[in-house]
Amino acid sequence: MSHLGIGPELLTNDQLNAVLTKHAFERLSGGRPRGDEDPDHHSRKGVSGDWRRHFTEAHVDRFKRLYNPLLLKTGYEVSENWGLDCGDGPGGEATKRRRREFEVPMETTNSQ
Repeated sequence: MSHLGIGPELLTNDQLNAVLTKHAFERLSGGRPRGDEDPDHHSRKGVSGDWRRHFTEAHVDRFKRLYNPLLLKTGYEVSENWGLDCGDGPGGEATKRRRREFEVPMETTNSQ
């Protein structure tokens, strides 16, 4: 989480686990597991990169104009050239990098 300016001196493992538990997809979706889609719920599916199935190039262009610096700063995207064909999905390199950065094991986020 160093790219957000949050280091171990500011956030303990217990605090991080509390945040992850509070904001886990299963909790926010009323108990649905990740991947179980409810298109009418704010917490629709809980799968990284699934937005690519719904966005058009026009959506991507507008999102880049409005939010590109924030997406890059927070690590949601690793390059200014992201788009519909640049996704890495849950097992891709950018996702793995983010998990290493946050030091969150895969099984922790899947079982919350």
